Amino acid sequence: RLAAVANLLRAAQLQLDRGGDAGDTLRFANDELGTAQTELRELARGLHPVALSERGLRSAIESLIVGSEPSITLDVAAGELPDDVELATYFIVSESLTNARRYAGANSVRVRVDSADVATGTVDLALV
Repeated sequence: RLAAVANLLRAAQLQLDRGGDAGDTLRFANDELGTAQTELRELARGLHPVALSERGLRSAIESLIVGSEPSITLDVAAGELPDDVELATYFIVSESLTNARRYAGANSVRVRVDSADVATGTVDLALV
């Protein structure tokens, strides 16, 4: 789909260069781009981080902070958690770190993950 969008944009550019109207081509490219975005979101929901599968939650989160700015302190005390809880925790930490880097202007971030009740999969998560 993205290749199709690129081709449509090139076609629109040619139409404009020749003094033509590229409105229909651009509308079609926009529709294709919207479909591609939807498909990518659906694909991303189905992806599972390899680091989480192979090395566990702590290592997966550590892979998110390697060489990062601001300085990040990590405290993962969570024991064995259900797979879906680990996955949700990983994505919450990942998104939170992204937001802390982009929008918070923080000098440092502390991530604390603690399993409060392993039987129910309850996890305490704090970003300070």
